[in-house]
Amino acid sequence: MDVKIAEGFKTFLLSSAKSNEKKNVISRNTASTYFPIFKAFLKQAFIDDNITSDLSAKIKEFLNSS
Repeated sequence: MDVKIAEGFKTFLLSSAKSNEKKNVISRNTASTYFPIFKAFLKQAFIDDNITSDLSAKIKEFLNSS
C-alpha cells in the first residue's frame, strides 16, 4: 500500500460517483462517506504496524479533490 494506491481509490470513488452507467453508479454523498472510512482504516493500519507510514496523513481530503 502506498500513497499512489490510496489516491487511486479516491479517484475510483469520484469516477464511480460521476459514471453514467446505472450498474456502476454510487452517489457523491455515498462516495464522500466511504473515503473518511478508508482514511480511518489506513490510520489504524499504521497504528497497528501493518503499514510503515501514516498514509492517511499524506492523502488529500475527498472534498478538496473534485
